[in-house]
Amino acid sequence: AAGSVGTAVRCGILCLGLLAGCPSAPPDTPPPDPSGWAAIVVAGPFSGDVSASVIHGETLAVTDGLVGLTGSDWVPAVADGAPYLIGRSGVDAVRRYADRAFGAPRWEVSTGAGGNPQDAARCGGRLFVPRFGRLTGGDGGGDVLILDPASGATLGRVDLSAFVESDDGSPEPVSFVRAGDDLLLPLQRFDQGAGWIPDPEGKVVRIDCAAGEVSAAISTGPNPRLSPLGDGRGLLV
Repeated sequence: AAGSVGTAVRCGILCLGLLAGCPSAPPDTPPPDPSGWAAIVVAGPFSGDVSASVIHGETLAVTDGLVGLTGSDWVPAVADGAPYLIGRSGVDAVRRYADRAFGAPRWEVSTGAGGNPQDAARCGGRLFVPRFGRLTGGDGGGDVLILDPASGATLGRVDLSAFVESDDGSPEPVSFVRAGDDLLLPLQRFDQGAGWIPDPEGKVVRIDCAAGEVSAAISTGPNPRLSPLGDGRGLLV
């Protein structure tokens, strides 16, 4: 989970990623799958290993046990029409798959020990992955890693150091919302060393995907998250 904050519940973990067509799909998104939309589900016991399954939207049929995952802290993401599985705290890896049948990943890359990746989004032809934690060696993390979506090779990083609120070295970035040629990213700004106390001022930053840097920022209440509203013309903060 995002440090001690995540989608876990006492009886289990349920994380969803949607594969669907959208009338205003961004340019990096391929046409909708003619077989209809589907949801990727990662589920399992609270502290045990989990597996990925698919719920087929037209019939609600479930294809389960498609891939087993060691550890409980995995979340799915969908970027450029392809499914990704992201191993967060203690795993620190991103896997890209060819399709929702899973099988062997097209590639798997480490995001660095302690990086705790949270999401994956393609924008401007590159893949952006927020790293919630500082790397164990202290030489990275608390930023957004930029990867080549074809190979997983590292292309750079988006510096978020201007928004760090304490000496833990991270402003705690979480999951993206796409905004045209940019990405919106909430920063939860916890003081991890003081018992995960959120700063009174959260932030939402706008990332210029072409430049690979923050172009704007707004202040919010503590511990923000973002969700798109309706047809994508609004945001829930």
